[in-house]
Amino acid sequence: MFTVTITFIDSHGRTTRKRFDSIRSTINDVVNDISDLVQDFLGVTNLGIVGASIDYRVANIDEDPQANSNIDVGATLHCLLEDSAGYAFKIPGIKDSLVSNGQVLINNTAITQLMSNFTSSGYWRVSDGEAISVVKYGVLDK
Repeated sequence: MFTVTITFIDSHGRTTRKRFDSIRSTINDVVNDISDLVQDFLGVTNLGIVGASIDYRVANIDEDPQANSNIDVGATLHCLLEDSAGYAFKIPGIKDSLVSNGQVLINNTAITQLMSNFTSSGYWRVSDGEAISVVKYGVLDK
C-alpha cells in the first residue's frame, strides 16, 4: 500500500497536509491517480495545492490559492467506514459555496466526487486502509 501526502497552501503562505493510503499495486497507478484526487480536492477547497508525494515528491501542482483562502476555515465530514467505525474526514479551506448555515452540502457534486475516491470502488483509503461507506453529515469547523 502506498501513502500519498497532499500539501495545501492558503493565501497567507501557511500549509497543511492530508495523508491517504492507496490500494493500487504499482507506483505508476498511484502517480496517475494523484491528478484526479487533486482535481477533486480543488473542487471543494479554496486552498492551493503545493504538491503531492509518495515517499518522494511526485507532482508539483502550481495551483495558486484563491483570494482570501484560509487554512483556519475548514470542515469535517462525519463518515462511517466499511467496518462501521466513525471517521472524521477533514477538508481544509473549504469553499464558501459548499457550506450553508454551518452545514456542508454533502450532496453537492464537488463533495460527492471527492468522497467517491475513498469508497470501496475508489482507489484511496483512510484510517489504516479502510474505505468510507457513507458520509452522514458535514459541519464547518469552529
